[in-house]
Amino acid sequence: PGTVFHWHSKGVNSITLSSDGRTMLSGGPEGVLVVWNVENGDKQFIPHLESAIVGIKFNNSGSLVCIALESNAVLLASIGSLK
Repeated sequence: PGTVFHWHSKGVNSITLSSDGRTMLSGGPEGVLVVWNVENGDKQFIPHLESAIVGIKFNNSGSLVCIALESNAVLLASIGSLK
């Protein structure tokens, strides 16, 4: 049936998977970006974003991620800086 990843206390607004399939990012109303290691289920948290996460997208190479926030801000970050 697949693997279930669970952390968010509210609904997940956005999710994206890296092109190599090893890293998944998820975000929601908590304003916390969760960086998942898909292979072992480990997770890291990028807390205290200024508002709810409404969109997440990797670039084609998987080196950058764009995070859209409910506050109308867009964050651009190197995936290496998130780990």
